[in-house]
Amino acid sequence: AGTLTIQDGEVDVALLLDHVLTMCAPQADSKGLSLLISDAPDVPTRFRGDYTRCAQILLNLVTNAIKHAFPDGRSGSISVRLGGRTEGVVDGSEAAPILTVTAGKW
Repeated sequence: AGTLTIQDGEVDVALLLDHVLTMCAPQADSKGLSLLISDAPDVPTRFRGDYTRCAQILLNLVTNAIKHAFPDGRSGSISVRLGGRTEGVVDGSEAAPILTVTAGKW
């Protein structure tokens, strides 16, 4: 079995979201769905992590939401919400981003 190498680097949250949602837009459009992004003011603009793996995870979540939302063909939206978790942050640690992907009617 192969090994997975995690690349530690700085991840720009806005760039990550824009990248993934741009990739998902054609699929959403073809199903009559809109993609929405919202974030809380306490969300860090950058965090340390593996950009490629984060993009893969987010892409998987959003594409699954698009595939499985509204199987009856109704229109709606896929919402990507990013919040910041500050509870339990100690000793100068930064807030951790929390991601929620949901489907809903307009």
